[in-house]
Amino acid sequence: MFVALVGPDGVGKTTVAGALERAARARGRRFAYVHWIPTTVAPPVSMPCTTVPPPPKRTGLAPAGLSHRVLSVGRLCRNLVRFWAGYVMGMRRHVAGLRGPDVLVVADRWMYNYIAQPVSVAYHGPPTLARLAVWLAPRPDLTIVLDAPADVIVARKQELTLDEAESELGRWRQLSPPNAVAHLDATLSPDVLAKQILDVIA
Repeated sequence: MFVALVGPDGVGKTTVAGALERAARARGRRFAYVHWIPTTVAPPVSMPCTTVPPPPKRTGLAPAGLSHRVLSVGRLCRNLVRFWAGYVMGMRRHVAGLRGPDVLVVADRWMYNYIAQPVSVAYHGPPTLARLAVWLAPRPDLTIVLDAPADVIVARKQELTLDEAESELGRWRQLSPPNAVAHLDATLSPDVLAKQILDVIA
């Protein structure tokens, strides 16, 4: 099974992915992990010991001129190609039974940032084009949206104001990709969330 973990920064996506690895192995599933855009090499079969911290998130999408909008649309198209290349040459080629019941491939984020977190990917193009790109991208079997109150997110990650966190949460809650979606409470412990996710895909 191919599962994407998404949601605002601060909901614990990477921590939940680690709990999923432990829980999946305990149930006899093979595990692999993808962060953001998959590469064309075999994905790691375990969570990395350390992760590179993301760059500081800008707290507002500044008005962009025509050149910035055109460039951001170009990056969107380029990354759509990169997602497909990584999925076909990296994930499908190297993970036998990728969509089968004995495998769990966890994508920490996926292409949904272009819809729910355009600031994080410096996207200035039309939202309709971002939604089209998500429809054209490889589709996980299940997308898990981790949700938490805005004040909890701001307490964990202070890059956003409370209003900005509420706005971003609204976009995640309205996410409607062309595949199955489940919204889970990110205030639960990672182990409880991992069990819930495995129960959903069982």
